[in-house]
Amino acid sequence: VYHGPKGLKDIAQRVHTFTNILSSGVEEAGHKVLNKTFFDTLTIKLNGVSSDRLMKLAKDKEINLRRINDT
Repeated sequence: VYHGPKGLKDIAQRVHTFTNILSSGVEEAGHKVLNKTFFDTLTIKLNGVSSDRLMKLAKDKEINLRRINDT
């Protein structure tokens, strides 16, 4: 309500744009985005890095990730 309809739409578009950028970067880095349809959440299959290593790197940079499995 605070942002109004246009403000909410602008926020949603910005979030989705950032997710698209992240998706492209993940794939360029050699990993696979498993869900081709998304708004703000990606499921990624890692290639060449362990999930433990990625979680540590993310934590060190204060990035919140959810680990689903080892890959």
